[in-house]
Amino acid sequence: MDDLDVDQDYQATARSLVLVYSGCTECIGDEVRARPVLFSKTRGLGNLVGINEIFPRGEVISYQDGQYTCIANDILSFLCESLVPVFETVDNPVLVGHFPAGSALKQVAHFGQNIDSVRFQRWDFGSLQNLFNYGTRNAPTYDLSRVTAKTVLHYSLADTLVGEEDVFALNGVLTDSEVRKVERTDFNHFDFGWAEDAKELVYDFIIQYIENVQTNM
Repeated sequence: MDDLDVDQDYQATARSLVLVYSGCTECIGDEVRARPVLFSKTRGLGNLVGINEIFPRGEVISYQDGQYTCIANDILSFLCESLVPVFETVDNPVLVGHFPAGSALKQVAHFGQNIDSVRFQRWDFGSLQNLFNYGTRNAPTYDLSRVTAKTVLHYSLADTLVGEEDVFALNGVLTDSEVRKVERTDFNHFDFGWAEDAKELVYDFIIQYIENVQTNM
């Protein structure tokens, strides 16, 4: 979505957007809000020890003798503890074998910057480099009013990473959007990717929605 603001050429290719896990940090979930330093300082700490990736495969959760076990360190344990109940319902060790796939430290740090600043903004280089790159001392915010594509935002009440208020705040700044709540009260952030009923509750709708958009093109 940020690309749609920065590069308007994307507007011609993105007729519609269907988003899950989406928010803009104004009312970010409690699990993340309680740990802003973890995210915003991640890249700097990683650079000091020569690490550029977070959540490499096999270093968060393991499966042995029919049980899932957290092997993450204290910093990542809150994520691991949220994942174990999800994996236990899936009963598919193959999924664990492909999780996690890793993320760039800069991506996680950028997320943390947005949490700290309570702004949906571009990468903050620091005041001097911001002045050179953006022409302002502060990193500019993304102008989501420039996103003209029809957008559907999914959220769930049990998502502790993206709050309900945050999703509605994002909906309020988009020009053509709607909000869709997942109809299971304990459906959490990770269920979007792992729950056995995710297809019924989320992805059947998305498939039908995309087909309707294509039909009306």
